[in-house]
Amino acid sequence: MASPFQKRWVRVLAIVVAVLVAVVLVLSLVLDSLLTRRAQAEAAMLSQQLGRPVSVGRVSTSFLTGLGATVSGIEVGAAADEGVPLAQAKGVGIKVAALRALFSLGKDIVVRSVEVTQPVLNVVRLPDGSTNLERLQSRLTEQGRTKPSEPTSNEPKDLSAVRIDHAEVTDGRVRLVDRSTGQTRELGISDLDITVDDLRAGKPLDVVVKAALLTEKQNLELRLHTAPLPNTLQPTPERVVVKIQPVDLAPLGPFLPRDARLESGRLDADWTAELGAAVPGGKGPTQAKGGIHARGLRFAGTGASPVDLTVDTDLNGDVETGDLDIRTLAIALGQAGINGHGRVRNLASETPSIEGFEIVGHNLDPAVMARSFPALAKALKGQAAGPIGLTIRGAGTQAAPTLDLTLDFTPVRLAIPEQLTKAAGAPMTAVTHLQGAGKATYRFHADLDLAGADLRPGQLLDKPPGKPMALSLEGSASRGATTRVKLEQWTLRVLEDTVTGTASVELQGEGKRATTTFALDARAPKLDADALLLQTEGSRAQPPPADPHRFDGLRGKIHAEVASLVFHKVPWRSLLLDASMQDDLVKVDRLSMDAAGGQVRLDGTSARLGPVDKSWDLQLAVKGLDLAQTLTFGGRGKAFAGVFDGNIALAGKGTTLAAVEKTLDGKIQGNLRNGAFLGADLVSAVAGPLAKALPFATKALGETGRTPLGDDLGVALTVDNGVAKLAKPFTVQLPQAGITLGGGIGLSGTLALAGTVALTPATIKTLTGGRVTPPEPIPVALSLSGPAWAPQISGLDVTPAALTIARLAGASTLKSLFGQSDIGKAAAGALGGSGPAGTEQTQGEQKAQSEAEKLRQEAAEEARKRLQGLFGK
Repeated sequence: MASPFQKRWVRVLAIVVAVLVAVVLVLSLVLDSLLTRRAQAEAAMLSQQLGRPVSVGRVSTSFLTGLGATVSGIEVGAAADEGVPLAQAKGVGIKVAALRALFSLGKDIVVRSVEVTQPVLNVVRLPDGSTNLERLQSRLTEQGRTKPSEPTSNEPKDLSAVRIDHAEVTDGRVRLVDRSTGQTRELGISDLDITVDDLRAGKPLDVVVKAALLTEKQNLELRLHTAPLPNTLQPTPERVVVKIQPVDLAPLGPFLPRDARLESGRLDADWTAELGAAVPGGKGPTQAKGGIHARGLRFAGTGASPVDLTVDTDLNGDVETGDLDIRTLAIALGQAGINGHGRVRNLASETPSIEGFEIVGHNLDPAVMARSFPALAKALKGQAAGPIGLTIRGAGTQAAPTLDLTLDFTPVRLAIPEQLTKAAGAPMTAVTHLQGAGKATYRFHADLDLAGADLRPGQLLDKPPGKPMALSLEGSASRGATTRVKLEQWTLRVLEDTVTGTASVELQGEGKRATTTFALDARAPKLDADALLLQTEGSRAQPPPADPHRFDGLRGKIHAEVASLVFHKVPWRSLLLDASMQDDLVKVDRLSMDAAGGQVRLDGTSARLGPVDKSWDLQLAVKGLDLAQTLTFGGRGKAFAGVFDGNIALAGKGTTLAAVEKTLDGKIQGNLRNGAFLGADLVSAVAGPLAKALPFATKALGETGRTPLGDDLGVALTVDNGVAKLAKPFTVQLPQAGITLGGGIGLSGTLALAGTVALTPATIKTLTGGRVTPPEPIPVALSLSGPAWAPQISGLDVTPAALTIARLAGASTLKSLFGQSDIGKAAAGALGGSGPAGTEQTQGEQKAQSEAEKLRQEAAEEARKRLQGLFGK
């Protein structure tokens, strides 16, 4: 018998348990109420987003049997005219290992089970031929256009903390309701069961799907087994099983997307595949046996006869050893097909054997196949027509057998917008020879001939049809923990130029830890970039992908040497490049080129390839460069001459001239020796109009077509938004004039300069035939615009200078006729005075003064008339 003490503790313990149970029940009720209200609020928000009612019945929690929650009465309702809800579920239940999640602070989340009970999806075809799912998709698409998109990252997430022991969908249904004919018909998929077991990192995943497809009993079974899942939980399939008992697909047709709506067709399948190392990340041998048959397919709107799409295989192989035994390989799509047979042993070794191996394609005409399959026609858009040749055959000698793969596009017409075109019959082939070279290693030789292709639609290469373009690759490839490809030699022949070199690539890791390491060496005796690159106003770079992380994990080095290069009609020599790449950042360790007696170096230049705007930083050192030969503004004309030494530091974004002009910033500093502006003779441009404005000009200056800039001119420019602005106006003193100019010049060579040309006294004396020698230079204002090699001179006003010279000419005429004393005497006589001796003027003196005054007045009147006729003054 229990003692009174023991009985008392039992009663206390019972009371404590009762209290705890009561507390748990109260907390459960309170939590249920809170979660229900929260779920219903979220459902209301989702209703606005979907444009249809969304409701949640109740959220119930449990503690005693493990932390869990059950949501009941879930429904996504019907929109106008649909009649039935889009989706329903009797309940969704979830159980979690709460204490483990709590004690690990969320780092170890184990979901014991997820159960979805009796879900129903109602797919309704409406009288206008659309479905409720298409309506929903259109609404979501429209909302996506109106809302600003948030930047996305392709970096895989680490989901290793998430584990699901078991998840299942039981007794699901997909009801297909056809209301387009005025008479409602219902059919669909019933008895749908989906089971997922052991979803966690480091473990294989098994998924089983069973359903009754358009029948009362289950007739469809899909099984998927994966390799152990990585931390991202992204599956790599290892085994796939598909079993479908014969079923008529025609009832499904009205509910499929518009470009895949069937009018007739039957489906059956019994196919098992052990994929192994044939898929990325997989391991082990590969097997495929059985068949999948879709017969008598005819799609709405094609008018084509029914066609069969069948796959029958009985083969096994091993990528690592290079084994492949094909007993049956038959893939057919209408009249097109691929058939194969034969055996390959130990291809990935030094002693392979090949027995009657052959894979051949026939009637692989995309245009013909597209006639029967609207989805294919939509994807092709008429870009390809004609039979593609495909053959893989064992070849070579018994001692050194090879596999030869040939793709022949010669009979095919291609018209791929903004990429290439090719007429049917124009040559275009790819041939690869493959043989063993040791364990898990293959040697290959590949040749690609693009002679028949026209690459000008890509607006990059000026490669018309009939001009040579061929790529040859020779090397080896091995596969293991690291995939390695080594090109012992590659040769690119395009037009009249040839580039050769070596290369290597190594692939390691998976997901965000994946890396690609490469090395590229390229050499060419000559390259004519002007002939290779398309030079048109429509040339443009293709818009880059929006993913800024597409270069993540990329590592590499580039070495290039070109003995002779022509670019924008400028001949360069001894181009040497050493660059490195890490992720999207490209750094130039060394880039040097010789031209026109000088050298250009771009050491330290860098660029980022990932962002859409493609930012870059240019560091340019120039020594002894002849500008007349190198600065030709894309070959459009020469504007400057002289030998330049200096440094250029520029930063910008983009790859097109229009984009760069808007973002370019930096500085240009240096010295120009024996420089000249080749666009115009600014002294003659001013002196010529001035000479025409003077009534007594006797000689014009000779036109040289250039303006000297002195023996040593300091250059200092600040680049802002694509315009190189002079840090301060520069002044050049020439024997004929002093020139002062300020302003800037655009990246494309457009001038925006203004200043003065001050003609020296000697120049004015020459223009006036010695009649006028001003005491100081006479300035004339002007502006320069337009292209630097053919500038427009505007704002030229010679009126002030002409009036000044005319006044000086009048004073000079009087001074030449009378000495200063004679003028004084004449002025005194005119006032009735006497000469210095107190005597009156003689008759001869009076006559000379009268004639001089007459000449002076005539000259002044003639000058006034000519100036008035020219300037309206």
